Amino acid sequence: MGGKSRIAKQLAAEINKIRRPGQLVWDAFCGGLSMSVALSEKGPVSSTDANVALIALYSAVKAGWQPPTEVGPDEYARAKTLPDTDPMKAFCGFGCSFGGKWFGGYAKGFNGPLTYPQLAARNVVRSVSKLQTFRVECFLSAQPEACDKVLYLDPPYAGTTQYSGAPPFDHSRFIDRVRDWGKLVPTFVSEYDFPIGELIWQRASRGTLGKTHGIPHVERLYYIGPTSWSEALRRAESGD
Repeated sequence: MGGKSRIAKQLAAEINKIRRPGQLVWDAFCGGLSMSVALSEKGPVSSTDANVALIALYSAVKAGWQPPTEVGPDEYARAKTLPDTDPMKAFCGFGCSFGGKWFGGYAKGFNGPLTYPQLAARNVVRSVSKLQTFRVECFLSAQPEACDKVLYLDPPYAGTTQYSGAPPFDHSRFIDRVRDWGKLVPTFVSEYDFPIGELIWQRASRGTLGKTHGIPHVERLYYIGPTSWSEALRRAESGD
């Protein structure tokens, strides 16, 4: 739910227009890792998320834990009671749930040629293998600082189904925090609509899950930075 797998390469290409080779990108809402993987092709990525269970899953896989390829409905139900430190909790909560919605219902049958657990196991191992470290961090709690990195932010979208595994997201505080970070470092935000910054990319698509199924919307990427987007592009092209 809310993943960027279909458009990750396009979004990364826009961000990389002003990113120096080897420059760090902080993917502060790393979610399913599509953007972290796409961005890692040009340099290091810091993948963080406020979801403790999700980061525990990624860290465990990085350390050698092998996700199961078979998960029954009873095991899925039991996983909800596991501690957040157990990688099986997030594997079931996201990977074995229909649409990737946190314990939103046991996903039966096949997704393409693979069952949902098979697909989730393959994807998480493949994605984690391309990245280095994972860390629990709440973006709203991080103090803005001048540093040599780029921020990519894919928050819970305003006006959409909110993630049931976390407290309600404070969109007003998020906007204020983005404004503060944007004064110091190049910052990119994915949203349907965002009140600050410059719109630099957009693509129409249709919802695929629940109430959004078939409903047209436009994915957009916004830039908020110390300079205008045109100036940032000019500097990148000239090597300043």
